[in-house]
Amino acid sequence: MIPFSPMSLCKVAGSLLMIFTLSGWAWAQPPAAEPARKGTANLFGNDDEPTQNEEQAGGIPDFLRPGARLTYFEGSSVVQGVNTQVVPDDKGNLMDPLTGKRYRQDDMKNSGGVGYAQINIVAVDPELIAADARSFLIIDLKSHTCSATSVAGLTGNGDELGMYWINPARLANMDQQAERGERINRVQYTLNNNTYDALSIVSASNAGYVSRIYDLKTGLLLASSSSDTGQNVNTLDKNNTITPGAGSSYISHSRLVSVRQVDIPWAEERLPRWVKAVRQIDYQGGYTAILQGGALPGYGMAVSFSIGQVSHGCMQARMMTRTEIGNGLPPQESTVDRCFGSAMLAGLWVPPDALQQLNPNQLIDNDPITRFRTTFVGVQGQSAIFVEQGPAETTQTAYDLQSGVLQRIQTRRRNATGEFQVQLQLVGQQ
Repeated sequence: MIPFSPMSLCKVAGSLLMIFTLSGWAWAQPPAAEPARKGTANLFGNDDEPTQNEEQAGGIPDFLRPGARLTYFEGSSVVQGVNTQVVPDDKGNLMDPLTGKRYRQDDMKNSGGVGYAQINIVAVDPELIAADARSFLIIDLKSHTCSATSVAGLTGNGDELGMYWINPARLANMDQQAERGERINRVQYTLNNNTYDALSIVSASNAGYVSRIYDLKTGLLLASSSSDTGQNVNTLDKNNTITPGAGSSYISHSRLVSVRQVDIPWAEERLPRWVKAVRQIDYQGGYTAILQGGALPGYGMAVSFSIGQVSHGCMQARMMTRTEIGNGLPPQESTVDRCFGSAMLAGLWVPPDALQQLNPNQLIDNDPITRFRTTFVGVQGQSAIFVEQGPAETTQTAYDLQSGVLQRIQTRRRNATGEFQVQLQLVGQQ
């Protein structure tokens, strides 16, 4: 049996480019944190504990600035309510004697996974806070080896950034403004040997609940958990009669691991001039798998970025991925919103002035949690080459020396059966 099929290749290719929000039940614990002292210093990776008067405009804490990286340990699981379910199938071997309709039985299996979510801040303004959100799946629980799974944009403003941050000024009064179905309480919450003055927000319904805990001082999400039960499914009872059975349950949780400032050399640079003029950027290429017996046939892939709002140091874009799967089947398409700024790695551009200041083999970042390492390799022809090396994959990006635009991207991902490769090349800007 061939380990890779066109369909499975497509799924892996899509996972490199589509959003995968990993939030849920963790079956393993995150790596032990460094010894911590009272307060939030251990989370911020330095000795400067944020204070209330370290604020930007709009009351945004100073630590929440371009280049900041929030890392969460997250996981999810789906627990089936029944072992099998009955679904309509004209060729099924079950028949309802009353209606004559045919059905089949499908086995129901539990599933789950754990990993990290990293929220990389690319732009900060009271009117717009933007982030590049990346997800990493833990593929080896013993060593906490991570593999990158997806990216997506996240936007907010001076009041909040998704579920990950709420302005402390809002949190201070939130316990007096509870909405129907919410329970809001001030609590002492312990995380990584630190105790925080926190706000607990719980929303409950007959189907489940959502719980979030925020640090009152910084506004950061410290932890979250949720549970949700789906609708009933059809199943067979002991008399082989179709009857409603319990639906599946989705369980999730998330814990803050660290906050640190990534030292990006070009983080303070302005957007290149062409960014405000371009409306679309197109890439084309393909993907394939190389096994021990040789390479499988490759399939085409195209990625387009439709540019939306460009303001406050951020480009917002909608990314559409079109992936061929062969066998005469129509291509698969997916879309996800993205956010780009100068204060990011592996973006659509690197400010060209900054490229001239880098040295060959210069280390840009080495993330201590995911163990992904980004290095500027040097200049090849008219391109500046960067490599991001992870435990199980390598991604090379090339940027034009004159404009700074991303010219091409190559990703190689290894597993027990071989290597999966994706290559994309810039083909046009409008």
